[in-house]
Amino acid sequence: LVKTFDFPYADAVGLETPQVKSIRDYVHFLDDRLTRNPAKELNYVFVSVQPDDEMLGFTCLPPVLLEGRIQILHSQFCLGGLLMGSPLHYHIHAANSLLHGRKLWLLTPPARKEFRKTRVFDDLVQSGGLPGAHRLVQEAGDLLYVPAGWNHAAMCL
Repeated sequence: LVKTFDFPYADAVGLETPQVKSIRDYVHFLDDRLTRNPAKELNYVFVSVQPDDEMLGFTCLPPVLLEGRIQILHSQFCLGGLLMGSPLHYHIHAANSLLHGRKLWLLTPPARKEFRKTRVFDDLVQSGGLPGAHRLVQEAGDLLYVPAGWNHAAMCL
């Protein structure tokens, strides 16, 4: 079973009670929501992973490109569909790999720290697309490095 949220850690800050589903039911939900209004159903899977996790432990290994160069302090696994993602936030250095699909990233320099507690799609609509943010599209197989302190948001395409 997995928990789904509108944005990462929504339950930890008291803004949302997660929906709990099997992976199979969640994948069916992803398919079915495209026949409705996908912008109204943005719950996605965001899981903190431990190295001994039988199914997702592979996410705790560095990409070959970074083997021996970095120490993994924390690993996360996300699963989502069109328009789902994480709002503008910042933290320590991060290496983000994408297994499937495409993802829009928006990045802003660390001069102004932001940590939003909203859905990224709603942020983009309300702000007119986060003017001034650097944008890039990550494709399956790409590795994206985000330096410490840089604000970033990501949305599945």
